[in-house]
Amino acid sequence: MRTHLACCVPAPPAARSYGTAPIRTLEVPDLLEVAALALSPHQSVLAAATAGGTVHVWSTATWASVADVKVTELPATKLCFNADGSVLAVGSADGGLTLVDPMTGTK
Repeated sequence: MRTHLACCVPAPPAARSYGTAPIRTLEVPDLLEVAALALSPHQSVLAAATAGGTVHVWSTATWASVADVKVTELPATKLCFNADGSVLAVGSADGGLTLVDPMTGTK
């Protein structure tokens, strides 16, 4: 059984609005709930953190999986990209912080 994540990515001002219905459903490979989402500053990458401590990253251009990284044994509870989207900060339930390259999964 897989968990499915439905998300609505905000449309840029010049784009057509599709309302609040999900426009894309992404598969989260593990069975645990998604605890946090983050969209990169240039809206090119979407990241999801799970209660199992894994971060899943997708390209918003193709919606293909870019990286799946086991960051912690505890729930990953917070996500934040740096200003140019090259680093993803992942916070865990114990207050720990791990920096990850969202394109390669390198810690």
